[in-house]
Amino acid sequence: MREVDSITLLAMKKKTILLLSVIVLAVAGVVTLVVLSRCRGPRLDAAWVAAQAERYVALREDIAEPVRKSILAGKIIEGMTPDEAVAAGGPFKYVIEDGGRMMASVADIRLYFDYAENMPEHPRMPPDILWMQRENPIGVSISLDFWNESQFDTTEPVGFRAHFSTGRVSRLERFENDG
Repeated sequence: MREVDSITLLAMKKKTILLLSVIVLAVAGVVTLVVLSRCRGPRLDAAWVAAQAERYVALREDIAEPVRKSILAGKIIEGMTPDEAVAAGGPFKYVIEDGGRMMASVADIRLYFDYAENMPEHPRMPPDILWMQRENPIGVSISLDFWNESQFDTTEPVGFRAHFSTGRVSRLERFENDG
């Protein structure tokens, strides 16, 4: 009788350990998502971001004048493509959803602007998805989160989200309590 009880007890301990492991992993996943949702991305010198905007505009002869002016002013407007929004808004966090799958991360903008001039042989995600929206929008849900002073003419960064529909900014949403 003692043997059966010790075997049963051992099985219960293993199940308890497994259950606790699953709970710990679930909590870690939730904490990761919360931290990511509050992450503002790299803080870069505003002069560097402005220089990249100028560089971007110089590379694009086809850009409409209102979009060109907005990029140089550091303001995202409706109708911009993701690459135009990044040139205007600076560092960003992206969320791309497609068919129930989601990619979310903080983008390293220091590499982003070189991407257009140095397309890799093999596609990289998400830059490929973001850059291709200008000429070949695909049916994915894209939102980019920014924190800057220029969008709302403030002295401190203000968080906001640019929502995209068919490859263009369709709506801007200022964060309550700064994101």
